[in-house]
Amino acid sequence: MRLLGFLAPRARSGAVVLLPDRMIVSSHDDVRRGPSIERRAWRIEDPGDPIAIGAALHRALSESRNGVRLSEDERRHPTRFPTLAISGLRSFRAFMAAAQTVSVYQRGQRITLTPTDNQGARGFAHLPDQARELRAPGDAELGAAVLAAFADCT
Repeated sequence: MRLLGFLAPRARSGAVVLLPDRMIVSSHDDVRRGPSIERRAWRIEDPGDPIAIGAALHRALSESRNGVRLSEDERRHPTRFPTLAISGLRSFRAFMAAAQTVSVYQRGQRITLTPTDNQGARGFAHLPDQARELRAPGDAELGAAVLAAFADCT
């Protein structure tokens, strides 16, 4: 997509996952062929602290990459799901039963938070009507918006 002769900024992406006893922020990479992949995940020590949440999410977005080429080995054996690894849960099924998630996209200075509907084994469905867009938010504003977005998750 081009705007007035300039390339439009590509989106960076991540997610915030809320479990009964912890919150996890992850960074996602956009792969040239195929779906985006989760690369890294961090546990938020105080899931009620908007500043800690916002700072972790800014870090995750800064590490998100676009146009990643996977090696042949990575294509055959995708990276394990880092969020599951630090969730304290033993299986993806247990994770899906317990998790709420907010998808996060950054394009330039705009950050969009989209709550999801947990549909169990079918995964998470975005709730675009509940999305929030922020322009150049600080850590506290971003973290507070994440907490508000979780109120819209189903």
